[in-house]
This record gives sequence, C-alpha cells and structure tokens, in this order.
Amino acid sequence: MPRLSVECTETEVRVTTNDIPHYTYIALTPNALVENNVTHVFPRFPQVAAEPSRINEGFPQLGSAGVTNTGLSLNAASEGPTPDPYGDPVANGILDACGGHTGMDYHNHTIIEKCFTSSGLVAEPWNNPDPDPSQPSPILGYALDGFPVYGNRGCADEACSRLIQFQSSWENNSAMAGTLGCESNSACNNAAVCDDGRDMNNAGNDCHVCAPTVVDGVHTTACIPTEYGFETNEYVAKQGETYLDECNGRIQPDGSYGYHITSTFPYWAGCFRGTATNVRGGGGGGG
Repeated sequence: MPRLSVECTETEVRVTTNDIPHYTYIALTPNALVENNVTHVFPRFPQVAAEPSRINEGFPQLGSAGVTNTGLSLNAASEGPTPDPYGDPVANGILDACGGHTGMDYHNHTIIEKCFTSSGLVAEPWNNPDPDPSQPSPILGYALDGFPVYGNRGCADEACSRLIQFQSSWENNSAMAGTLGCESNSACNNAAVCDDGRDMNNAGNDCHVCAPTVVDGVHTTACIPTEYGFETNEYVAKQGETYLDECNGRIQPDGSYGYHITSTFPYWAGCFRGTATNVRGGGGGGG
C-alpha cells in the first residue's frame, strides 16, 4: 500500500514515501515491486542558480532527481549500466502507462498527466480521458532543486489569455540515416539480438529503436540508439515561446521557474535550474 507524508520547515520540504504506486502495478522489468522507504528533501523557496547543474555535474544520471505529487521517485531519462547502458527508457519502451517501472525501486522517468491528477487516483488511470487541452497543466511533481514540474501546457501570460503546448529543445544527434518517419523497429536493420529492443553490448551489436524524437528541428520518428541517451541527444537553443530551455523549463508568467513535461527527450528535466542539496546517486537495473 502506498504511504506518503509531507513536512515543511522554514527552509525545506521533506517528502517521505515508500515508492509504491497508487495504480495497478504492471511488471515490465525482471525487478520485483518492493517498498523503498525514502525521504526526498528539497528547498521550500527555490532560487534560479547562476548556472544550471548538468548531467553528472550535480544533476544525477541515475537515481532520484525529483518526486511526483504522489510520492514516487522521479529519475532522469537514463537507465542503468545494463543491458542498454544509460539508454533512454521512454524511447526503449520499458515504462508502464504512467511513465514508471521497477529497478531497485519503483520510479518514474516521465509523468503521464492523467495518472497524477485527482481523477487519476484510481486503479487504472491510463483508461481515463486525456487531459482537457483548453486548460493549463497542473503541478505533477517537484525536482530536487525545489522547482515544480508541470504538464506540457502552460499559460502565455498571467491572465492565461492563451495556452502554449511546450516542446523540448533537445535533438537527437545519432539517428540512423534514412529512417526518419519510421513506424516500427523493423526499419532499424537491427541484429537478431536487438529484436526486442534490448542491446547485447558484449557481442558488439549496435541496436536502435524506432521512437519519437527531434532531428534537425523536426519532430518525427527515427531509429535512435538504445544506449547513452544524454550523449546521443543534445540541447539546441531555439527561438519562440513554444521551446523550453536546456533544463526543459521556462520562466512562468508570474516570474517563477518551472519544468514542463514534453513528448521527447529529456521528457521532464535535462538539468537542474536551481540548486539541489540532497541528491542521492543511484544504480541498479533501472536508472
């Protein structure tokens, strides 16, 4: 059974949880669903830092980088060392319908909005209708630097006179030539060991998966490597209010900072825009 408690001090928020989802667990990895009693601590009044904390420079490639509004650990878009070293778990298709799976604990790598709203507090929230596109997304979690994580829709101004649907500014730099617009992994010309989307690196295989991505500024599908997601994707600054910054966030209309969920890498955060003081590294089968 899920357990969650929240305590606020003058300077910190402490979220204590057992990392058990409120929805029906569906096994997608060999790892069992087990309780993981953990306390996430982050600033109550976060501040934008002079420079972002990037991957492995304060932003953890493995382990928790945030927490959902239901108390689940929220990890970056990177998996463990095997079988696809530091691969993109969303593109590799190893997450459930709410964006999570088990590793050494149950954790999310993205947040599916309809699973984390009040109407989503049911056994199978993936069967709920999609969120109302005419309304801004709510807060779905918090990064460990204290800034909120919203869904992919936000207000253009304080009056919310119109909505913006946000896009990541990260692009894949290693897509297989000739595979843009692919519809399945069969387009990727994988070796037989890659047929299920998993890599056998000790055999020297170069495995790819057909997945949504951005190539040369175009949202498309392509055959992309199953491993090293933060090396095979890069931030490319873009003009326009639709596009998010390097950390996958923006300055909100009220002047505060917040991250947004996007449909492509890094899905919720590519770095910390504030300062996280209680980051724990992670490992194991699931990143």
